[in-house]
Amino acid sequence: GYILQANLDTGTRDSWDCGPVPTNVELSYDIAYCDNLFGCQHLYWCGRLKDSEYNINCFDGENLFGCHFMKNKFHGFYILNQEVTKEYYEKTVPEIKKMLYGKGIYSLYDLLNKDLSENKVFIDSTEKVRTCAICSAGFTLTEAEMTFYRDRKIPFPIYCPDCRMDQRTHLRNERKMYKRLCDSCKQTLITTYPAESPHVVYCLDCYWKHIN
Repeated sequence: GYILQANLDTGTRDSWDCGPVPTNVELSYDIAYCDNLFGCQHLYWCGRLKDSEYNINCFDGENLFGCHFMKNKFHGFYILNQEVTKEYYEKTVPEIKKMLYGKGIYSLYDLLNKDLSENKVFIDSTEKVRTCAICSAGFTLTEAEMTFYRDRKIPFPIYCPDCRMDQRTHLRNERKMYKRLCDSCKQTLITTYPAESPHVVYCLDCYWKHIN
């Protein structure tokens, strides 16, 4: 349900709110620009993952929570890029998710962009007919949708399908390039982040020095 630009040959199955371009995705939710996923939620630009949540730029792995730039992480459990025991993972992940819900985090976009100073908290509602918290439009949950949320222990959405799709689409930077200085060596580089953006941007050499 609410799948955008899925590949017609290896598309998306038994999933909701996936796309743009979800390819070979199953039992997943809130996915953007990803492929070959099973049992995943809240991912951006990831591929070949299983049972993973709240990740960006992770590939070939399983049991990743809140990770970024991870690759080839099988047969283990990871929280915030740190390997942990299975027992710690199974105890801690539900605690973190409860905390996120308490802060009003419903999507990966919320986690990255929501202004928590406004004290928007979790709305624990299971009403079928709802009003979007972004655009105020009315929307109705289908029975299949509600069953999926209950089975996957996902809070019922407070945003309408169009606003949820808009959030996922805007996880990707605009398709425009800017010249700015590397925040480390001060050499000129080209990036999709303008100079006034709050993000730290490195040239390729400095990126690898800092990421290691």
